[in-house]
Order: sequence, then C-alpha cells, then structure tokens
Amino acid sequence: MNGFYHLETGRCGGSLFELSRAVDRSPIAAAQLDRPIVRDAAAARQRGDAGHMGGRNMEGRIDTLEASQAYRDTLRECVRRMPPELRDVYDRYAGQLVCLDASFPGTSHFSPAEGGFRVNETADLANPFGAGNAFFHESAHVLDYLMGREHGTDGISTVYRLTEAAEADLEDALSSIMGAESCSYEEAQGKLSAELASHMKESACVSDVFGGLTGNRVVGISGHSADYWALRGCDAVGREAFAEITADSACNPAVLAYTQKMMPRTYAAYQRIMEKGGRV
Repeated sequence: MNGFYHLETGRCGGSLFELSRAVDRSPIAAAQLDRPIVRDAAAARQRGDAGHMGGRNMEGRIDTLEASQAYRDTLRECVRRMPPELRDVYDRYAGQLVCLDASFPGTSHFSPAEGGFRVNETADLANPFGAGNAFFHESAHVLDYLMGREHGTDGISTVYRLTEAAEADLEDALSSIMGAESCSYEEAQGKLSAELASHMKESACVSDVFGGLTGNRVVGISGHSADYWALRGCDAVGREAFAEITADSACNPAVLAYTQKMMPRTYAAYQRIMEKGGRV
C-alpha cells in the first residue's frame, strides 16, 4: 500500500497525517488488503476486465492501460530506466499484473482479495517520490506475492527474509550510535530519528521500514501510521521494503544510495531476489 504519511516537520513523536489527503479522500478498509487472492489475473482476463493490461512485456502492458497518454508515457520511461534485472522480472510477470483502476480517487493500494491494484494517475504524476512511484509500488506488491506463491508462501520478501534483514540493519544503526555517542538505546532511537528527518526525501524508505519495526519510535518524516503496522505485524515490513525499493529503482533511483547505506543487509537481500528473478 502506498498511503505514505508525514510527521509534522521537526517532530518525531507528533501526530500523523496523510501526505496525499488532498487527492486521496476515500481511504479503503485496511482489513480488506490482507485477504488471500481469490481470483488471479487469468480469471480477470477471462472476464475481460477493462483494467487488465495486455501485451507481451511490461511496456506492452502499459501501452494498453486505460489511462492518459501522459501517464502511460511516464510509466514506459520508468520501465526503460529500470535496472535490467528488475525489468526482466516485470517482463516475466507482466501478463499477471492487473491494474483494476488507474483513476482511483482514494489511496493507491494492492488488493489481494481482488488480485490487482489501484492507483490515482493524477496524484501519481505529481508524486513527490517520483512520477509513477505509486504504480510501481503497488505493482511490486503483486510481484512480491506472485513470486512468493511459486514457493508456497505469501511473498518472495518472506522467502528472502527481508524483515529479518531490516531488523539487523536497525540494530546495527542503533548500536553504532550508542557506541559513538555513549548514549542509551532510547537516546539512540531519537538520534536516528533525527538523522532520518534531516534527509527527508532520501530517507523515505528507511524511515518507513524502521518505523514499522519500532512502532514509529524510530522514524523520520515519512512512514505509515502506527495503526497500519499494528494491523499487519512485522512481516509486512519486508513487503513494504520490497515495494519501496522496487518503486525507487523505477522512479527515484537517486534515493537508493541512502537506502543502501542505512539498510545494507536489506538492500543486499533485495538484490539477490532480482539477480535470481525470484527463484531460490
């Protein structure tokens, strides 16, 4: 789910508000997002869903997406800029990706119950994390699920233990601060939050992941709400890390250096997924 939230600037313990609330006025029921998929892209194709993208590869899927020409052009350019291994993964699974609605007026999301995802193209074209980021974030959730299903689980991020890698990255960062600053664990959490807040745009992925692991005790400016994480549990952290790194690889590659610096184990695990194309 791509409903990022922002903390009030300069406050690491403040109330959360939705970054895109001006355009996302109809939040969906969060409990609907974690149901098992009851129909897949093949079933959707048989029914002739208008939102299903046809074509042989990812660019072909985008060509037939029911969206504006400007949005399709933006998404195609993102595909062309992707690292080759990520593009290969998208091409491999493109026939199973279902965009249920590219003009959804609420929060962009992947719905396992429906076997597809929804985005708001108007909001996504102006996405502060890179135009098209919501599309590739939500489609990455589908990729995670599809690759995981091949191994009998709900996500390839689970197979490659992205949550555990993120936990190790967080503990490494806190231990480093405690050693360098001679401070307590709680003080280190505050200092790490301040570090993330000082790199507002670059730290979006790291802030969200560390927030998910700590109930937002360690968080910068960007992240999901504590309620979001409480509903899904720690396993969801790996899924979000997978989706965010994928979307940034497609739409905002400049932030990847910061993610790699702060979450080297998580980033390495993600790279192994890409190198093997989701295979174990």
